[in-house]
Amino acid sequence: MTNINLIGIETSGSGSSVALLCANEQGNARITVRHNTLGQQHAERLLPMLDELLEEAGLQKNDIHGIAFGQGPGGFTGLRIACGAAQGLGFGLGVPVYPVTSLRATAELARAQASGLYIVSVLDARMNEVFMGVYRQDANNPHQLETVQGPCLIAADQVLFWLESQRPEWERNAGRQIRFLLAGNALAAYPDILLGHEGIAYGPSEWAGADTIVQLALPAWHNKSFIQADHASPLYVRDKVAFTTQEREQGAGGNPKASLPSVNSSQALPENSGRPPEDDYLVQAMNEGHIDAVVAIEQAVQEKPWTKGNFLDALKANYPGWVITDRQNTILGFAMQMLAPDVSHLLLIGVTPGFQGQGLGARLLAFTENRLKEAGLDLQVLEVRPSNRQARAFYERHHYVQIGMRKGYYSGNNGESEDALVMQKHVA
Repeated sequence: MTNINLIGIETSGSGSSVALLCANEQGNARITVRHNTLGQQHAERLLPMLDELLEEAGLQKNDIHGIAFGQGPGGFTGLRIACGAAQGLGFGLGVPVYPVTSLRATAELARAQASGLYIVSVLDARMNEVFMGVYRQDANNPHQLETVQGPCLIAADQVLFWLESQRPEWERNAGRQIRFLLAGNALAAYPDILLGHEGIAYGPSEWAGADTIVQLALPAWHNKSFIQADHASPLYVRDKVAFTTQEREQGAGGNPKASLPSVNSSQALPENSGRPPEDDYLVQAMNEGHIDAVVAIEQAVQEKPWTKGNFLDALKANYPGWVITDRQNTILGFAMQMLAPDVSHLLLIGVTPGFQGQGLGARLLAFTENRLKEAGLDLQVLEVRPSNRQARAFYERHHYVQIGMRKGYYSGNNGESEDALVMQKHVA
């Protein structure tokens, strides 16, 4: 075994942290970490904290073998920062990355005191809701955890009721009675709801940091589970496993701010989103049959374009994608959107060069804004390169304003990077 140097990045909670793991040839690992509690300076502090850790260890950036990052669920902006930083470093250094869910990291904090217990990770999702995941010790390896319930969204006051509803099936599968241990910062956010229940054990009430992220990454490195940087993506949880009485009475299938509009290419579009007979263009939901044409446009308009795999992964993750076509059904432009519980993120938008400046981009942009309103949201954010003056002017004409900057967000040539301007628009 040779020396291994791994970086961990976590910004999905209220603070941020960077950790360095150095494992020697004997397999002994040492982890050092830096924390930042200034929530508005996540992006600005990441690289300086990393530089401090490397300097202390006598290492350079080119000594890093891989980068682990907290992929969420968590705060929207924080998720984008961690993933963007991991991708930027991965591209620049030519090393792979490894995503770790924040719920699995929280469970790791409680693992030592959870012998035989089902660990229920609960993280504050705001609006009286929590992100939740359930884990148990692997029967074949008590030092590892296996997933019982993957990341999901649930009302804080329904966590215990929902767990009890699952208990019979889980006990049948386990062949024994089970007990729950709750851990995570939702315990501190909703103490009156989650604490003090008979028969429930409690673990740490905190959000796991980058030191836990990188600790979990070491076995993944040995198992060759790291992935290419361009395959990394944040984890946005929209599925809600239980619903309020009001939602059930209204026939809702989930949190209206956490679900996607149910539109696909075979469904009729709303009257104001399609094409009246005299119109020349139609906006419709993107499907796999559109991807090749979309990728061709993406490659023509982007300096670092998404791959076909990126688009397919986005559709499989239920990200809303849209294409605009002419009367011959030729695809002339596209947009890719992500609807988080509290904000819409415009991931990509592009129009084939020969049709730019004819209002197609404006129509696509307006379409995404209508969709976010239908999902109960009122805010859309996006990133744009400062050097892309045409795109900046386009967004400004449509009332998007700059709210910040993300350092080193875009990868460039020869290991260089470019900042991203963060813009947003409140959609009435």
